[in-house]
Amino acid sequence: MFSSNSKRKRKESTYLRYYCTSTTTGNEYSEFDEPSLNISDQENWKINAYYRILDAIITSMKTRFSSESLRLASSVDNTMCSNNPKIMVFRPSLSEFKNFSSYIEFMESRGAHKAGVAKIIPPSEWIPRKKSYDEDDIMSLKIPNPIYQDVKGDKGIYQQFRRNQKMMTVRKFKKLSETEFYKTPDHKDNGDIEKIYWDNIVCHTPIYGADVTGSVTDQDVKAWNMNKLDTILDVMHDTTIEGVNTPYLYFGMWKSTFAWHTEDMDLYSLNYVHVGYPKTWYAIPPKHGKKFEKLIREIYPDELSSCPAYVRHKTIILSPAILKKHSIPFNTITQKPGEFMVTFPFGYHAGFNQGYNIAEATNFATPRWVEYGKKTNYCRCFGEPIIFNMEIFLQRIQLDKSPLLLKGNDIGLHPKCDGSGKKRDFERLPVCKNLYYRSTIEEL
Repeated sequence: MFSSNSKRKRKESTYLRYYCTSTTTGNEYSEFDEPSLNISDQENWKINAYYRILDAIITSMKTRFSSESLRLASSVDNTMCSNNPKIMVFRPSLSEFKNFSSYIEFMESRGAHKAGVAKIIPPSEWIPRKKSYDEDDIMSLKIPNPIYQDVKGDKGIYQQFRRNQKMMTVRKFKKLSETEFYKTPDHKDNGDIEKIYWDNIVCHTPIYGADVTGSVTDQDVKAWNMNKLDTILDVMHDTTIEGVNTPYLYFGMWKSTFAWHTEDMDLYSLNYVHVGYPKTWYAIPPKHGKKFEKLIREIYPDELSSCPAYVRHKTIILSPAILKKHSIPFNTITQKPGEFMVTFPFGYHAGFNQGYNIAEATNFATPRWVEYGKKTNYCRCFGEPIIFNMEIFLQRIQLDKSPLLLKGNDIGLHPKCDGSGKKRDFERLPVCKNLYYRSTIEEL
């Protein structure tokens, strides 16, 4: 067998018509990297034998790839990697890119949602902004509450504590991010910068310009414009929830972090890096979300006893080594400038910025999300949580269940429940159940 510490040269991904497969070993390496974490013989076999064999088959077939052979290859691949679905990368043509909802549906038909996140590389013809990102309309923008991110903990288990600072302009933030104290350290590649991040996570408190209302996408951009995605979330056109059905801007610097979380109401999200350094993402497949929540309860029992939805505080940071130690499947991917990331319902994700960048993000929904929205949990520790009146979605998507919902009878299992019906499957839902139904009835 292959040694778990043997070096390997990463083979370039092979594109399967619309997307390429990427590694699922829990880390993403460049061709010069040595794995930073030990991996099992089974995983090593997949990396060094199975993936190479599959790539060779695909390479020899790609000149005559039919939709049937694509489905066959995908089926074989997904069967071999069913415990940890790989993050898919899509490269749509301009015509495919024009209809946002249709393309998300296509991605899910290929199983993209199973990994929790997916990457989309837009066609070269798509230009979100014609002017420079250093123009005054961006540089003069005000970041109302820049956040100092203090991280405490050790051995891979941390918590992030945020301190709001005085308002600053983007110009000042960018200049600060390029100073000796805050700038990105010298590094060879993505694997190297990831190691530096985890080795220094409690050092050198970064600043994050997060949750800034606005958009830097040109108004005349039609496709994938976060100001007008045209999804079922648009039925809330009379209600504006900043950052949920409108875009937020994020100004990152080296080591600024987004802690482990799912989206409000377990929605989808769309994130685009306009310019600057990449983001490093970690993602847990939704089918392993409950296993991750169980680990959270074990590590943070006091916090969870005070707030059952404590993970929504967005303070939990667990390293890849901790996830691996507790057999939590996950994937890592790098989002470069000019690339989109989509997160799917109940897909836990976290990550960090490799340096100064400008990103734009918002939430959206599809009919598949409705069942998640009905079963989500909430946190009231910081005032009123974001709660939707699900009745308006049921009237369009699940009209037959609308009367049951109003009576509090449409409870059922969470979509990612194991289906056993055991009591513990419902224990994370009481806050959701009570708050949701009360909110629904009060708003009607």
